[in-house]
Amino acid sequence: MMDLETTNYILRLQEAILSLQKESAAHARQSVEVWRALNQQLELARTQTMYYQELQAQLNLVLLFVTTKLSTTCLL
Repeated sequence: MMDLETTNYILRLQEAILSLQKESAAHARQSVEVWRALNQQLELARTQTMYYQELQAQLNLVLLFVTTKLSTTCLL
């Protein structure tokens, strides 16, 4: 049979372990939230990149059109 001091020590250890487990779970949840936020930012960056690439392609077409018109006008 254990004495009262040993029993209290074991109970304090169990409480400390439980506290660490809760803290670890909280950190894990926080890490998942950070990962999700970063993933959303990545998706936004991808979308913006595709948008700007499309815009660049359209601007290149406008530039080609204007350059062609200017060249044609200058030749006439």
